[in-house]
Amino acid sequence: MHKMLMAVLAVLMMVVAAGAVNPGETVVREIYFDLDKAVIRADAIPTLREVAALMRQYPEMGIVLSGYTCDLASNEYNQRLARRRADAALNWLVTNENVARSRVLDSSYGEERPAYPNDTELNRRKNRRVLITLALPRVAAPAAPVVAPAPVVPAAPAAPQTVLKKVTTSVLDANGNFIANLPDGNFTVTENGERREIVRVTQQMAAQRGTLGLLLDNSNSNCLIDLRDASREFIGQRNPEDKLILMTINDNLELLSQLQHDRTGQMQIVNGLQRFGFTHLYDGIYEAVSSHLAGQTAPRFLMVMSDGVDEGSPLEDNDGGSVRSLDQAIAAANQQGVKIFTVELGPTWPEGTAALQKLSQATGGKYMVWDIDAFTSQFAEIFRQLGSGLTGSYTIEYKSFPGITAEAVVGSSTGRVR
Repeated sequence: MHKMLMAVLAVLMMVVAAGAVNPGETVVREIYFDLDKAVIRADAIPTLREVAALMRQYPEMGIVLSGYTCDLASNEYNQRLARRRADAALNWLVTNENVARSRVLDSSYGEERPAYPNDTELNRRKNRRVLITLALPRVAAPAAPVVAPAPVVPAAPAAPQTVLKKVTTSVLDANGNFIANLPDGNFTVTENGERREIVRVTQQMAAQRGTLGLLLDNSNSNCLIDLRDASREFIGQRNPEDKLILMTINDNLELLSQLQHDRTGQMQIVNGLQRFGFTHLYDGIYEAVSSHLAGQTAPRFLMVMSDGVDEGSPLEDNDGGSVRSLDQAIAAANQQGVKIFTVELGPTWPEGTAALQKLSQATGGKYMVWDIDAFTSQFAEIFRQLGSGLTGSYTIEYKSFPGITAEAVVGSSTGRVR
């Protein structure tokens, strides 16, 4: 035992003499990255090899990889880039030096906690880095010769060995939409009521087509030619993978086709539209979002083609227009997470213009005036948003113990875990 300790000390003294590390100290190393890149550079490899050599020398030691960026992008983008840089260092160590994944903790801080002020290009280059931290164990000096036998002390029970487990979950907002890019600290994992240490959280994303309601105002106040032209243009451009619920509104809301993917059939329905009655517009919007769009695949949109005027028949005493108000229609849309896009048809009225603008602005949609000469650019924004729907999940790796069969319970400080 004495000879082995002396040999370890001799090796460490050689490393210290080379200006590398000392026993018991915290070793901090940095590797650097090119702008907007997460690729290991050639000048980083000697540092990574030094780290791997220390880990082989001290098999009980773990390391921490912390990714950083400069400030030349949004904080959200930089958080992802910093994560990719930490992952690149981790993957290099695992692939090239056979470092066990369970011995590495990695985190990302993006542009937060910069090592240098981001006021010059030189300082920004220094901030594009991964910080590597190792805490070396202390090596005790050789013990003095023992004159008398030492009392026998029972050895402390060995700490139970941990195993790495995984659990996959999704986190949804109040409208059922996936919440992306949550940090590792957002999650907790428990087994049998005992909290486990999270090692790594990875996110998987997939494209998801949304649900669209098309509400056509075919009351007598609208121009039927504009209504047909605008509807045909919109249906002709839409992605057939999107779910479409086709409805008309006059005195009543009428469901024409639900979740149709057949654009030819929808064109035929539009070609057969006729004008009649007055416009219970607010009631129609309320029913469309509450009854027909509620519970459908997110993201959810409603395209309203109308002059925006809500009116009832002056010949009927009990028909003063919609029972519900404009604000109630907006509240229902927001409650169901439905964005409203409005297309104003002619002839236009000031009160109708104001109502359609309020509908779109208050729900996060867009207001536009029908322009037959605009062609494909007329509906470009709603098609962009329809194609941006994402769904995803998080895979959480955590430390557990052999023999634990209880199901892992995942908690999230943001949103609802599914």
